Amino acid sequence: MSQRATPQTAALSRPATSGPQRTSETQDIQRSLSGTSVAKVASRESKPPPDLNPVNPGLVPSGDDMDANISSIYLVDRRQAARALLNEPRFLSMTPDLAKVDVDAEETDAPVRALIQQAVAETPGLTNTKNATFLQVISTWKSCHFLPSPVLYTKPDGTRVTDFPHSLAAFSGTTDEVRVADAAAYNAAVETAVRAGVEQTKECVDAPAAAGAPATPARYGVDKFTKRMIDAYRPCAFEEFATRAGLDIQLPQCPN
Repeated sequence: MSQRATPQTAALSRPATSGPQRTSETQDIQRSLSGTSVAKVASRESKPPPDLNPVNPGLVPSGDDMDANISSIYLVDRRQAARALLNEPRFLSMTPDLAKVDVDAEETDAPVRALIQQAVAETPGLTNTKNATFLQVISTWKSCHFLPSPVLYTKPDGTRVTDFPHSLAAFSGTTDEVRVADAAAYNAAVETAVRAGVEQTKECVDAPAAAGAPATPARYGVDKFTKRMIDAYRPCAFEEFATRAGLDIQLPQCPN
């Protein structure tokens, strides 16, 4: 969300699907669909060669609980949340209760798990210890210019897992390791894939949503027994909270 965020860690959120994009975005309710949007020529982010087109990842509500995306979790100044989307494309919004973190998933980092478990323990009335939600950037519309992210692997329970860096690399026929070792080769592979995506979707026209009941019933991402990680902390108060969770997190803003 914010480049000033600290610390950063990862969690498996459901529903989520991700995809490589170069101008639009999207995400889901009980897991999410991720993808990439490619810019139309008239898009304000579209750039002619030899400039590289920007790649914009996004999460779209898929309504399928078997869609999951590995997302980074940031601790940010609350003022940054309001600024994060001011110049972003992809029909972006934020929601506090659509993307559920699978607390016990192996993809969820131990510090995230510890913070969630401590927050649940300190919030009266909560009984769900398996899930929590964070404020999540999502796309409110799945444009026909969005391209789905390749699934990285399928878990034994059928969960299809994506993430942004590795799924983008797979979409582009390269690897995230190449991005680190040979940026020029990586960028060339991504650019080739994105230009092909622009060509593939250039004639598509977004149609209005079909009338009648949606194929997937709308539902809240979480109930009142599930923790929404939306508490606002002063820096020192968060350090104290982290200590209660068994973590040593030092914030430069403390003492505040």
